[in-house]
Amino acid sequence: MCTALVWFDPKSDIPVCVAFNRDELYSRLENTPQLYSGAAARALYPVDTASAGTWFGVNSNGIAGMLLNDNRTSRAGKGSRGIWLANLLKNAVSLENAYSLALSGWQSRFRPSWAVLASFERLVLLRLNSKVAKYELPPGLHILCDSSGFGLAKRGGWLRPKATSRPPPRCFDDVRELLSEHASCARRYYTTCCHAGISGTVSAQFLKLSRDKREARLWYVSGSPCSSTEPQEFILPLDLPASS
Repeated sequence: MCTALVWFDPKSDIPVCVAFNRDELYSRLENTPQLYSGAAARALYPVDTASAGTWFGVNSNGIAGMLLNDNRTSRAGKGSRGIWLANLLKNAVSLENAYSLALSGWQSRFRPSWAVLASFERLVLLRLNSKVAKYELPPGLHILCDSSGFGLAKRGGWLRPKATSRPPPRCFDDVRELLSEHASCARRYYTTCCHAGISGTVSAQFLKLSRDKREARLWYVSGSPCSSTEPQEFILPLDLPASS
């Protein structure tokens, strides 16, 4: 039941910011974000220790990517989608190039998924199954979860008025409340912060790309965002011409 909120406005001083909750088995451990070098970029992302892959990250060319399950289908998958995303981040020089890498690297044996690729100018949603479908997203707030990449699920409808009633976020503390929503059992599909026996929300991330194109900032919380855990902040200098 991962949840992503993506604010996209190419004309804003913060063209891209993303709040993300990762829901997973508590027994499945992860490492905090680190810097990894690839053929075309340096990439910053956390790692799932079971697969050596990732679900969320950004690279030094200003390309961000994230991955969620698509639970509209019960088809199981094989292989690591997280390694697919990690390789994409380490090799993408532009968003169009990232899409080409997504096409060439995705395998039909993987579990069906949603993915988002973002740059300073464009936001793309991918529906990943036996084939890859691409959707260009307009400026605005986009809410993704495992039952809908288009914000059409109950969770998206419940979150949207809460998110749009406040200014666009600038740091993790601005989204902690949104990522810490607890619904009643009768409305459990609305919640963003899950605590369900052997699984739940195991970490939270917030990413910001500023208009000056100097750096990407990533905040990471190990554990549920409803706790008092302070986020760790990571800064990735970008290999892009600075913009005024």
